[in-house]
Amino acid sequence: MLEFSKIRSCSKFDVFTFAVAFFSLVVFLVAVVDFSSSLFWRHDSVYYLSSYGYKVPQEGRWINYIFFHVIKLIPPLLALFSSYSLLFLFFFTAIKRYTNNAPYSFLVGVVVISTPLWFAQFEWPVTTLPALLILALIPFFYTRLPGFVFFPLASVLFFGTFSSFYFFIPLLFLNCPTKKHCINKLFFWAFSFPVGYLVANCAVFVVKGHWIEVADWRNPHPVASWPQLVENIMHNVFRMMKHLNMMFEVTSKALLLPMMVFSVLFFENRLARVMLFVSSAAALYITTIPIGIQISPRTAVVFWVPLLLLVLVVRFRSRWQSVVYPMLAAVFFGLLMMSSIEHISWYKALTGRMVSQIEQALGPVDQRTAGVKFYVDKTSWDLWLEHVAREESVNSVFSEKISGYYYWQSLLVSLGYEDVKVLESSERKDCSTLVGQHSDNPFVVQGANENVVTIRFCYLGGETL
Repeated sequence: MLEFSKIRSCSKFDVFTFAVAFFSLVVFLVAVVDFSSSLFWRHDSVYYLSSYGYKVPQEGRWINYIFFHVIKLIPPLLALFSSYSLLFLFFFTAIKRYTNNAPYSFLVGVVVISTPLWFAQFEWPVTTLPALLILALIPFFYTRLPGFVFFPLASVLFFGTFSSFYFFIPLLFLNCPTKKHCINKLFFWAFSFPVGYLVANCAVFVVKGHWIEVADWRNPHPVASWPQLVENIMHNVFRMMKHLNMMFEVTSKALLLPMMVFSVLFFENRLARVMLFVSSAAALYITTIPIGIQISPRTAVVFWVPLLLLVLVVRFRSRWQSVVYPMLAAVFFGLLMMSSIEHISWYKALTGRMVSQIEQALGPVDQRTAGVKFYVDKTSWDLWLEHVAREESVNSVFSEKISGYYYWQSLLVSLGYEDVKVLESSERKDCSTLVGQHSDNPFVVQGANENVVTIRFCYLGGETL
């Protein structure tokens, strides 16, 4: 009778957990649909590229290069739903293998994918899709291949698509029977990482005739001396602390930090859990030390997720855990979702204003035949974006500015123009002659013939001319 009562009680807790998970999922899906209606994506999204060739030498994503023309056909809504589904599938599988609790694993999976950094990352809707497909299949191959095959293969596949996702693999080790087993897995995982980099370099050499060259915008500082090594280490420690403070601001430091300490001190398999979660979280900062590149906030999603899971992934041993942890997960979901919604509002406000006002300015211009000359000053553009953010009462710290030559070019490409020429100009006298004619729209058409339309961006620090 006691055992039957215990089973019934657990069943009630499972129903409660599933109800919380289902409600969270509905809220999340509404946000994804809203995000998918954005009018303009990031400048180097595949939708605006005619070839992936120039990105391969900078990133080494040779699999994306091979399937470029396929992924370019996937519409944003389908790409986003597919990406989040594959992401959820991986985390659900990894968590359930440890907890053996499907409703709670479902809830934690929804919490993890609601992180605002994922929305920032998916401003390139299809770029990570090949990597996410591999990530979703990784648990299947993990149980069927020996370590000396699985880890190098995973490294090669992720370097060919999106290398950072390789750092999630230790989450599959949570069910390791012993500490020695965990250490063995981590050893194979860590020392297989360079294999993917070597293969990616070879692929770039075959395609372009030279090795991977890190893009200038990443601000690389390769280690060439001991002082440079120390400097890179200190920079990455600073970046990691900055990203951790950002996480505390979103999730509440007063809630997350004590729970992290509690998880380390009182949960079962403490040493193994800490090794796995910390290894997964810190890998991004350790592996970038040799080249000293800039780490953007959205890339830190591979740092945030393991720390969240350190707190939330637990095997229920008592009734209080069955109640408290779903409620705790729901609180984290609410905090993360609020930041995600704020980020979506920021991104849609800026890109929506860009598209709507340039469309209004262009009016009846024939997009199929006309080329475009676009004169713009970067300082004025950045001031205008700040003005729009203030006017719309939106802000975000999770992604880069929407500013620069390629953004302006891709913006016009997204409207159907193929022959686009962007000219940076700080001359304000041309704008001053337009005072009173275009007071509410910074995009001004100066002239057009049957071949070319000339547009000038006119915004002078608070007043549209």
